[in-house]
Amino acid sequence: MRRAFFLNKIPLRYLIPALLTVFAAVIFLYTLQVYVPIVNSQLERDELEEITQELAFLQRHFERELLKGEVEEVQQEVSSIGANPSREFALLLDENDLVIAATRISWVGQKVDEILPGVIDRNEFGKARDNYQGSMVFSDDREKLTGYYPVGLGAAENELRPSRVGILLMRHDLSPEKAVLKRNVERHLFQRVHVGHAVEEGNDQVEARLEGALEAAEPLDDPCALLRDDAHALDHEGDHHADEQDPEPVSRERRND
Repeated sequence: MRRAFFLNKIPLRYLIPALLTVFAAVIFLYTLQVYVPIVNSQLERDELEEITQELAFLQRHFERELLKGEVEEVQQEVSSIGANPSREFALLLDENDLVIAATRISWVGQKVDEILPGVIDRNEFGKARDNYQGSMVFSDDREKLTGYYPVGLGAAENELRPSRVGILLMRHDLSPEKAVLKRNVERHLFQRVHVGHAVEEGNDQVEARLEGALEAAEPLDDPCALLRDDAHALDHEGDHHADEQDPEPVSRERRND
């Protein structure tokens, strides 16, 4: 009764914005806690599939190049992998784990244990060579994804059947993509938490904002699509706001460049 009496004493012009703000905050805190892990899992599956296909292609491609003796071409192609900022490193090792090609030229000719101590998994090396099958391994925090793929290096001297097997090693950093997804959710939350301020715009606008918050509270079939839509909408609003403040189209084109 005291609480109800206390609420009755608060003017509606303050009470409604406060209740709407709390309601929106609860909804989107729930969204942040529930859907960010779901989106991260989807991202991990997508990256796993993409990198698996990339490494399988490079495995076959490098084998053909090495059989033709085109080592320099392989070195250039491995080095170019470093142009992708999400690729922490890529290495091609010989049967003795010496670096044949790498994203850093200074690593060529060195032992992999010397340049990446404690980073690689020796068990995965053995599996790749023994079974001649690649594998993908997530780090404990699931921020890093490392691929271990066998690469045939041809036959050794006086050997009829090729037995030399190297390793194509590549690590991908997932943390930038995950940070972007989380930031999109947080921006979405930050916008919606201020729904109560729409009271100043009139009751129609308040009702529309509240309906939008209710829709966001419902289960989502595709949380990745939600984040993509949120990011696109926020970027569009930012561009529209910039267009209104910048009267000179020429200067906008220069900024976009």
